[in-house]
Amino acid sequence: MNLAIWNTVSSYESAMDEIPVCIMFNILSKIPTKSLLKLRCVSKSWLKIIDDPFLCHLNIHSASADPQTPLILPKFTKFINNVRICAAYDNEADDRMIHAGKIPMAEINVNGCCSFGSCNGLLYFAEYCYDEKILVLNPLRNQLRLLPPISFPPNDDFLALMKHYGDPEESPVNAYGLGFDSSTNNFKMVCILQNTGECMGTVVHNLGSNSWRKISSVPRYPIHGKPVFVHGFLHWMLSPLRQFYGDLPVDQNIISFDVCTEEFQVIPHPGILSENIEEFELIDCYGHFKLFDMSNDLAVADISMRDKDIDIWVMDYAKKEWSRVYNIRLAETLASAYNEICVYAIACVYNDNDIGVWKEGEIFVKSYKGYWIFSTHTGGLRFKRISGLGKGDAQILSHTGSLVSI
Repeated sequence: MNLAIWNTVSSYESAMDEIPVCIMFNILSKIPTKSLLKLRCVSKSWLKIIDDPFLCHLNIHSASADPQTPLILPKFTKFINNVRICAAYDNEADDRMIHAGKIPMAEINVNGCCSFGSCNGLLYFAEYCYDEKILVLNPLRNQLRLLPPISFPPNDDFLALMKHYGDPEESPVNAYGLGFDSSTNNFKMVCILQNTGECMGTVVHNLGSNSWRKISSVPRYPIHGKPVFVHGFLHWMLSPLRQFYGDLPVDQNIISFDVCTEEFQVIPHPGILSENIEEFELIDCYGHFKLFDMSNDLAVADISMRDKDIDIWVMDYAKKEWSRVYNIRLAETLASAYNEICVYAIACVYNDNDIGVWKEGEIFVKSYKGYWIFSTHTGGLRFKRISGLGKGDAQILSHTGSLVSI
């Protein structure tokens, strides 16, 4: 090391020794996670402080100060194994493209798993059938953990149920969610074992342990898709097949799971079109309502009029009330940009990760061969294609950094 640099580092370390630890932690907790992880390389003293569990605790609880940033990763299929996860950015000089960072944030072998979601900076991947692999990744640390397989005692009722679904054609489609328990400062992976029309049970894995445990709480109705974790709860949309259950109010189609108490409950969505039950059911069946995390708030995107408007609703958790906060007017923008564009090419928001936060004050929406980025400040829309990830389709995922070591 250059002598001048060594003297500078030594002087910084001497200054650090004079600062009370509580003040040092308070200062570091306000620094973006990515910058903190770079500071680990400065010296052993910095490494020790930044890897301290208390700073990790502060980092998790101040995640709202760490802005959501977009990541680019490939669309997952059973044929994809090696995955590069890159930061996404749009170049002001090239206003038509979303670029992937040249140096990947993480490179992992998912071995046929699908991307499922994220929680407090951790990403997780899973297969859909029983005996599946479940992976948890911290992309900023480039750390990957394979969770233990779901198993039960020899005389457990679950085991008999699972043997009944030994045929891959009849394997249950399980639902997963990763949440953070603030009462124990522990991450929990939740798996709802279900077939097409029935939830058979729920198991929970505490990240860092070697086993799963069965809990008594089971959702009354099948769920589907990727969950959203906000305010200590995991949230899923109910399965479209819930139309066959006549005892469920039409506006009650979001399942939430309290990660601390490990209890399920049903909560209302904004109640859009609730007066026209048949139309509402049809819209819900085709997945026209999307849950997503909008800067640590639960949001619902109504894309039933995807060729004209997209409404964004946000829940006030204190009052348990929804309010429409944004209206993305696609028709006017598209008409001015493309005089005779067909509806088919406007917005195809059917898959998960098709809508989310791009950067602070901006929302991305997947469309035909690209993304629309909506500014919540100006109401403007701009269209972007993805570049730099190689061949194949790609997806964008909103991400918040984490110091957690897995």
